Amino acid sequence: MNTLIMACSAGKLDTVSTPMDMYRSRAWDLVRARARIAGFKVYVLSAEHGLINSEGCVIEPYDRKMDPARAREITRLGHGLMTSMPGRIHVFGGKAYRDIIKAWSDNQNIVEVTGLGRGCGDHYSALVKLLGPRLKRRFCPHTGVEHHVEIGARL
Repeated sequence: MNTLIMACSAGKLDTVSTPMDMYRSRAWDLVRARARIAGFKVYVLSAEHGLINSEGCVIEPYDRKMDPARAREITRLGHGLMTSMPGRIHVFGGKAYRDIIKAWSDNQNIVEVTGLGRGCGDHYSALVKLLGPRLKRRFCPHTGVEHHVEIGARL
């Protein structure tokens, strides 16, 4: 098993929930669909809560942003939090989030999940490459067989 640390997102549910369910974005949809299947334990680096297990607690909605002052504060408070994380540690999020994790780990065993620097879609593509595509079941009426296909693909 490996570890995936995800940045929080601006989109959130408006009710108390687990961090895995709280965040609303295309990247979080992919993580909910594929992380466990792909063998990843997921943590969240939250602007409000710092580093938290995505399924080990419940949190309330919040509206805090990861500004430079908050990033420095979290960096100071977080040393030693990553010692029990399994396998390689993959980090998905903006530069501030990735820099916090690198500072905590002294750059040991960290894989930054980023694209080629061409924007959010490029970073999302890197996450798809890591976790695999989102799949859904489709029934083929011609063959009578159910297939697992990538979302958006044609049967």
